[in-house]
Amino acid sequence: MKQGSSATRAIRLLTFCGGALCSYLAVPAFAQDQPVAAAAEPTSAPSIAADASDEIIVTARKREESLVEVPVAINALSARDIQRYATTDLTQITTLVPQVIIARSSGAGSGASFIIRGVGSSQGDTGIEQTVTLNLDGVQLSRGRAIGQSFFDVGQIEVLKGPQALFFGKNSPGGVISVRSNGPTKELEGYVRGSYEFKTDEKAVEAAISGPLSDALGFRVAVRASDYEGYVRNAAQPQANPFFPGIPTVGTAGNSRQPAGHEILGRVTLELDDGGPIKSTLRVFGAYRRENALTVAENIGCVGRPRTLGNSDPTGDCTLNGVRSVAALPPALTADFPRVGDGSLYSKNRFVLGSWTNEFKLADNVNLTAVSGLYDYRFSALDEFTFSSFGGLWTSFLETYRSYSQEVRVSTSFDTPINFTAGGLYEYNHRNNEVNNLQLNRPVDPATGKRLASQSAIFNRGRTYSLFGQALWNLADSLELAGGVRYTREAKFTSMANTYVHPTLAGTAARRAQGLPLTSNYDEDNWSPEATLSWHPVERSTLYVAYKTGFKSGGFSTPQGGVPGTWNSDTPRFGSEKARGFEVGGKIELLGSRLRLNGTLYNYKFLDLQQTSFDAVTFLYTIRNATSARTKGAEFDASWAISPVLSLRGSGAYNKASYGSFATSPCWTGQSVAQGCVAGVQDLSGERLARAPRWNFSGGATAEVPVGDMFKAGATIDARYSSGYFTQETQNPSSYQRHYALLDASLRFGQREDLWSLAVIGRNLTNKWYAVASTDKPLGAVGEVSASTGRPREVLVQGTYRF
Repeated sequence: MKQGSSATRAIRLLTFCGGALCSYLAVPAFAQDQPVAAAAEPTSAPSIAADASDEIIVTARKREESLVEVPVAINALSARDIQRYATTDLTQITTLVPQVIIARSSGAGSGASFIIRGVGSSQGDTGIEQTVTLNLDGVQLSRGRAIGQSFFDVGQIEVLKGPQALFFGKNSPGGVISVRSNGPTKELEGYVRGSYEFKTDEKAVEAAISGPLSDALGFRVAVRASDYEGYVRNAAQPQANPFFPGIPTVGTAGNSRQPAGHEILGRVTLELDDGGPIKSTLRVFGAYRRENALTVAENIGCVGRPRTLGNSDPTGDCTLNGVRSVAALPPALTADFPRVGDGSLYSKNRFVLGSWTNEFKLADNVNLTAVSGLYDYRFSALDEFTFSSFGGLWTSFLETYRSYSQEVRVSTSFDTPINFTAGGLYEYNHRNNEVNNLQLNRPVDPATGKRLASQSAIFNRGRTYSLFGQALWNLADSLELAGGVRYTREAKFTSMANTYVHPTLAGTAARRAQGLPLTSNYDEDNWSPEATLSWHPVERSTLYVAYKTGFKSGGFSTPQGGVPGTWNSDTPRFGSEKARGFEVGGKIELLGSRLRLNGTLYNYKFLDLQQTSFDAVTFLYTIRNATSARTKGAEFDASWAISPVLSLRGSGAYNKASYGSFATSPCWTGQSVAQGCVAGVQDLSGERLARAPRWNFSGGATAEVPVGDMFKAGATIDARYSSGYFTQETQNPSSYQRHYALLDASLRFGQREDLWSLAVIGRNLTNKWYAVASTDKPLGAVGEVSASTGRPREVLVQGTYRF
């Protein structure tokens, strides 16, 4: 396709229309791709020294800038960093980046929790969005369900720490995690990669092919499929159930290893760039995952065996050791549930993400970028929440979500002291939730024939309008002042109702009256300013001081019950969350960029931090605002390519994250007056935030040596230490995870030009079981909690062939 041809003119017209209107497909990572060659999976690997000193380009300010020169606290992981330990799960990047915790749900709710520097949102309540945003190929994802699938064929991950309101808008006062997939290449190339992991018996295959379709049009197609057996054993066995006389339990009702399942993912990328004023990139990513469990929570904090309403679980234990005891739904109880089949526990997630980015060169130094987007998923599950072999609290879920977004921005690059970036964003989203639950043995409802406790339907709709702008002023050759502001207006609507309530629960606090709808509107606007002064005292160095603010709007909690007579349209509402503060940072590259040093000091105050809590007696989640919280600390990291054979890396962080004033925190289940619980609340003022370890350290090394004229061999080793932290907001003493250390290592051998390679990769080689999130165990004894864990020891073999 030659420049100036009629086909090229037609495509230009289509891409302009698609960028100017709100198209069906969604935004790519930070909206500007790396240069094509840098983003692609390489056909040959440079030496360690070259790899360590390669220029790292990031787009934290919606401009392509060198990592060492951008005045932002950011960790960037290259494709090599990600492949070092075959990272395909977002929860695994916590071992690669200090002060980051990504926790899968120990219940239902929003699906996961993202934590940076001790700040994040719990996953418990369906109504909460994350304080740390995931940006997947440019699409801003605030729902925790986003980690329900693997990621693959990734070119770079960028972790931006602290408030990022100016360029990433709402829901980023804690930071942004950006995953940027590889793009098309100028030459035809690709790879095939297969692996087998012994702990989970996971068999995975991944492949990509990339190249030009014409002089102007490039493509990339990448796919991944896996099948696995899980890393936790469900020990539940068939037995008599004290809660359901005459209906015995069925144990696991299938595979006892969890979460076992399979996953299929695919991504297609097309890029039009004929050297003219328009560049257009289209990405479509789809994924499907099905597993035999929604959670793999284990019970801790008990003595001997877990208890449910005083009954000791004969197959349960009280240790984080990869053994749990959770009963499937007996067939005799499945009739009232939709989509549960034979009653086996399951979770299923279908995911579609699209992006269409159009870059227009309006003049030599003026660029306009239009980014259109779609994010769509459908999630369903069945799980049991006493986490016991008896079973008594089975719940099924259905959630559908769709969001559309359109961002347009203009940036200048004049050879003058002042340049600008300005733009606007519109987003629309809607979400439907359906919840069906069975709670202990209830008589058959004579009117309906049901034994369910309740069925609920929730609808949410939201619109976001936003404008932002930044001015960059070069006060001198090495001194820059940047200042900007984002204006955001959000409008939300909710409607929730219990479509069915069992007669035994009518008129109680456990359930609102059947058919009583709660509808409410939420409208709020916000100005989030930011200013940064940066100085480059010598070449390849940056010192900066920044004032930043962040904003996450309020919304609606989604409890099914409450005190009778008190419910009105405003009852489930919670307020917005704001952040403001300062950070001071320094970066430098020495020894020909072989030595990189980076350090940051920060101090941020969070107002009305949104916190979720769970009542293990009524089985209800609620969201409330803590009055204030503060995070302050220091981070440091370094990498040193000592020679073409050996490179070292290390990091350290101190973080003090605590509540300011929070006198109305909910108590943990069974907390006494002597332990600080008065009238159902406790005072956590000055106490630590959940999932906020005080200290983090890591260190590692990579070595690579030639073997003869044709081959090479390499080894890596990395260790990480975390001090202790609470895994839930109420600070139940049983939820405290003591300090721990993890060790990863790998061995590689292959053809010198990387045509093929073989690897043995070990993660968490010390086989440390550690908790990352928890809730009080429903119907359990005082102090018992159900905890989600990090992954145990995993060892895999991997082979890669490139062409």
